[in-house]
Amino acid sequence: MKSVFATGLLLQLFLLSYSAGANPSENPLIATAQMNFHPVPSDLTIDINIDSGFYAYLDQFKVKFKNPSGLTIIDFDIAPVNRFYDQYSKKDRLGIKDKAKLMAVVVGMAPKIMDPEMPATIELTYQACNKKACLFPKTISVPIN
Repeated sequence: MKSVFATGLLLQLFLLSYSAGANPSENPLIATAQMNFHPVPSDLTIDINIDSGFYAYLDQFKVKFKNPSGLTIIDFDIAPVNRFYDQYSKKDRLGIKDKAKLMAVVVGMAPKIMDPEMPATIELTYQACNKKACLFPKTISVPIN
């Protein structure tokens, strides 16, 4: 019975976002990343810009290395954080809007020479919403400068 309820709830959320004009391919978040690969552990900095009117839930952010392998993000923090009433969950939530900075601690074995054919890249997952719709969680690839 619970799975029927959960499936129905997910379908309603999908229809709500679709009927409200949400474009599933929309990407309201732009990110740029910087990191010095030597020495490890090192700090990864991601500058985040979100389109006006959107906010991103703090608890939906995930970050991991796509390339190079052998590096792991063990902890990250995002600032500034805003508290807001979320019309979709009907409760106060934490998130970001406009601009924010994600700072992460990176550990592991970084390659001594980076392969120019395989640029360093992270995968950043987030969920963004505005007053019209809440988009499904998205994962974007962000090159590291």
